[in-house]
Amino acid sequence: MFLRGRLTSADQIEIVLLLQASEARSWTASEVSQALGMAPESAAMRLFLLASQGLILFEPSGVPRYRYAGGDETTDRLVRTGIEL
Repeated sequence: MFLRGRLTSADQIEIVLLLQASEARSWTASEVSQALGMAPESAAMRLFLLASQGLILFEPSGVPRYRYAGGDETTDRLVRTGIEL
């Protein structure tokens, strides 16, 4: 239930899993769109929404970058295992 309310599309789930798999890296919307085969505008919109929900972090710079927020053991486990999606 927790993640179902926060991750409302397969694209959002894929983005969170991509960022979680490389927690030390920050990603631009363009990099995410290329890695997942989605339109850059779609990736940018979903990244913004995920950052506003606190599931990923926004790093302001010349080109906005995003990384997995992590740190919450329960959320990490739920995202990793897909429980309640």
